[in-house]
Amino acid sequence: GWAHFATTRGGQDGIAIDLLDGLLNVIEVIQFDHADYDVWYDALNLGLRLTPVAGTDYMPPASPYLPGRERFYTRVNGPLTYEAWLDGVRRGRTIVSNGPMLELAVDGKAIGEGIPLRSPGNVQVEGAVRFDPERDDIERLEFIVNGDVVRTFTGDGKSGEIGCRFSHPVSETCWMALRVSGKKRIEGFSPFGPKHQYFRDPSPAVAHTAAFYVTVANTPALASQGRAKIIAQKWLGRLLDLESRLMNDNNLRTLAAFPGAGDQMPAEYLLKTRNELLQRIALAKTRFQELAK
Repeated sequence: GWAHFATTRGGQDGIAIDLLDGLLNVIEVIQFDHADYDVWYDALNLGLRLTPVAGTDYMPPASPYLPGRERFYTRVNGPLTYEAWLDGVRRGRTIVSNGPMLELAVDGKAIGEGIPLRSPGNVQVEGAVRFDPERDDIERLEFIVNGDVVRTFTGDGKSGEIGCRFSHPVSETCWMALRVSGKKRIEGFSPFGPKHQYFRDPSPAVAHTAAFYVTVANTPALASQGRAKIIAQKWLGRLLDLESRLMNDNNLRTLAAFPGAGDQMPAEYLLKTRNELLQRIALAKTRFQELAK
């Protein structure tokens, strides 16, 4: 899987190469004091089932929060073993959070399960976010379908829970999830000194479930829908740009060094392996071109 959201220029270039290989299981969507779901949503709308995870990049004094602040939870069926936990992650049975706890069931099924429908119809949605109101000011509980906010629920500002229960009409194959956003009440300082300029102030309170996948018979798969074609064209553009930059020897040292001192490779190694990388890019381009038709 990919960490750090895959949202830097180098990250987006790299995940564009890897995305359609069928080798990715997870993508990190909460870290660095905030959430970023854009690349994950793109992948889901391309018909790929990536599991969301979260983590804390702990680098004192630059990082203002302690390890474990951003985390993910996995539903495990049966005894808790490492193998069962890995299976739960692979199946997308996770929630990501920096505090609030989410629950979601669709037609009585748990997060990560598939829901087949023989024809368009309604599904029953039941969810809740629970939180400590002294720590987290949760502003919205949002029901997400294919990356769009379909319904929003708010609390009374006092209770530590916002719930929802409703019937949702489904006309075609889709994915759905719950998302939470708000603010931390007691954060905005660093135990190691002044807060690093990278981090937002005030700190957000966020959480997100993994996706439910609803398949409606005789309707287009996610990869065949218009949304996927637009996304595929966007990712294809990234690959074309990377290919162009790689072909210019003057760019190799910059590409090898990006994005920072801890991530670089020798420019000579990039030159040595450039043809193999260009072959991988060509294969990824072919796959995105098929999706974009």
